Amino acid sequence: MSANSISTTGDVPSSRISSTILYINGHILHTKQWNRLTMEGAIQPTERSGHSCVIHEGIIYIWGGQRDGRYFNDLFLFNISSVPRWEQLNYDTCPEPRAGHISAVYKDKMFIFGGTNGNKLFNDLWSFDLQTGIWVKIEAEGIIPVAREGCASAMVDDVIYILGGKGENGVELNDLCAYKINGRRWFTFQNMGPQPSPRHGLTMSAIRERLFVIGGDNEISKMEDGSLVYILDSTKIKYPVELPAAQPSIEEKNTSQQPMENTTETQYYQQQQQQYQQQYSPQPYHHQQQTQPSYNSLHDPSQSYPQPQPSLSQQQQVYSQQTHRSQQPTKYQTQYNSAQRSTQPSPQPPSQRSSPKMTLDPTAPYSEPQQPSPTSTPRHRSYYPETQV
Repeated sequence: MSANSISTTGDVPSSRISSTILYINGHILHTKQWNRLTMEGAIQPTERSGHSCVIHEGIIYIWGGQRDGRYFNDLFLFNISSVPRWEQLNYDTCPEPRAGHISAVYKDKMFIFGGTNGNKLFNDLWSFDLQTGIWVKIEAEGIIPVAREGCASAMVDDVIYILGGKGENGVELNDLCAYKINGRRWFTFQNMGPQPSPRHGLTMSAIRERLFVIGGDNEISKMEDGSLVYILDSTKIKYPVELPAAQPSIEEKNTSQQPMENTTETQYYQQQQQQYQQQYSPQPYHHQQQTQPSYNSLHDPSQSYPQPQPSLSQQQQVYSQQTHRSQQPTKYQTQYNSAQRSTQPSPQPPSQRSSPKMTLDPTAPYSEPQQPSPTSTPRHRSYYPETQV
C-alpha cells in the first residue's frame, strides 16, 4: 500500500490548518478540479477554524469552531442538491462554544465530543436530533476518555472511534477510545499491536470495517512515523452482547412521545430500563384473601348475631318436663333388651304401640323411676325411643 499526492487544477484553496473535507459523489477525486461556489442569501457562517463538518442525506452540517479567540456553538447546514444557500438552525440548550472537537452522524443524530474554549478542555458527549432540533447531553457509562482537543474520529456501524489529541498541560495522546451508541458505553483498548505515536491534528477515515490513520503533529517530541499509514481492522474487536429491548406498552409509547427538552438522555434511558425491569422481573404471588363481612351485613336483621345456647341444667329441666308431660311414670318400668332396641326403626305413637307382657313379682321391692344423670347429656327424642310401660 502506498500514498500518492494528487495534482489538481481550478480554484485551488489556499494553505490552511484545521480545515475539513468531505467525499461527496466522487467530486474532486474524479475531476481533480476545484470549483468555488457562490452562495446565495444573506446568511453566511463566520470565518473559522477548528469546526466540525458532517454530511447526512445530502445535507452538510457545520458546527462550532473559533476565530481570533472567539469560540462558536452555532450550527449551519447546506443542502448540496438545492440552490447553494446556507441556513442556520436556532436552539436554546446546546453545548458550550468550542473548537477542536469531533462530530459524527448515526441514523438521525449528530454526536459532538471533546474540544476546547481556550480556557479548559472538554470530554462531554452531546447528541443533536436532526429531525426535532433538540440537543441532549449524554451521561454515558464505562471508562470515559480524558478531556482533549485536536483528536480524530471515524464511524463504523454504531461505534465512534476516537484517537489521539492534546490533553491537559499540552500532553500529546495516542490512546484509542470507542463509544458504542446502542449500548451507551465507552471502551478503551490495550495491546492492539503497533500504534501511532502520540499526536494531535491527525486524520482518521473508515473504509468499511478498516480504520486508516495518517499525519498529525507533536509539539513535544519528533514524530518518526509521521509519514506512515496505520490500519486497524475493527472486526477483531469484540463487544459485549447487548440486552434485547423490551416492547413498550401503550402507556410507554405515549410517554416516549412527549418532548425531552428538559430531560437528559441518561434520565430517559433510566426510565426505559426501569420499565424493562418492571415488565420482565418476577412478581410475588398474592394469595386471595377471604372476603370479610361488611358493616351493614352485621347489622342486618335477617343476619343477626347467633343466640346463646341454654346451659346444661336448663336442658335437663326442659327434658324432664317434656317426659312427664307425655307420660306418667308407673311403679314398674319395663326394660327392652338391646336386640329389640336396635331393630326398632323409629318410635311409634302411643296409640299404635303393642303392650308387652309384664311379669309382676310381689316380692320385688318398690323402686322410683330412674331420672337422667345431671352429668349426662340429654338425648334428643327424635333419635332414641322413649321408655315404654
